[in-house]
Amino acid sequence: MDEFRVINTFIEEKIDCPKLKIKEFKKSDTITSFIENRRELCVLLSGEAELIRSDFNGDETVLEHFLEDTIF
Repeated sequence: MDEFRVINTFIEEKIDCPKLKIKEFKKSDTITSFIENRRELCVLLSGEAELIRSDFNGDETVLEHFLEDTIF
């Protein structure tokens, strides 16, 4: 059983929340996008992620770099 499956099973067994979603992402996948009044809590269980702002010209700026166990 790989690390993601072990973590997934542990969380599902320990947290009683019907809306809990555990997702796996590949490099370059978009985890979430900006929406005002978001009602979502994200926990980075493994790996790294970046918060990127894209402007109208397509230029990107890294606003934040998240490491494992970061809550955002």
